[in-house]
Amino acid sequence: VVARRRSSSVGATTAPLDVPVITNPVAGATTGGGVYNLLVTDVLPDSVGLSFGLYRVQLTDADGRGWTLVGLDTLDSAGGTITISVQDIAAQGGSGLMDGAITASVEVFALESDRGHFLWTDLEREHEFFSRAVPITFTQN
Repeated sequence: VVARRRSSSVGATTAPLDVPVITNPVAGATTGGGVYNLLVTDVLPDSVGLSFGLYRVQLTDADGRGWTLVGLDTLDSAGGTITISVQDIAAQGGSGLMDGAITASVEVFALESDRGHFLWTDLEREHEFFSRAVPITFTQN
């Protein structure tokens, strides 16, 4: 059984997370190929005191095929960037995203969970902090 803290026990003020932003590639930019790094602003300060944080980026091509990529929050005071690599899986026989317009959205989740017992379904159910950015579109070529 998982119980969240009551809002009355949080205290007089709460500070929402900043919204993570994809800084590379920026909206309207071109990736220069199917292999590139997404750079996301690190908005999760370690001072929140939770076990770990995850950045989830969802990429969708013009045909609706999508990828979900996840990056682990780094230990810092917030600031800097999280690097999430996009790989060309065609070399291994997979089907990558089509070249052309890619829509990308990024979310950050902070959890108090044992990493050794973490389940992906816990992300949506047990996060303590959550923030989502407006999607952007860039060109993968």
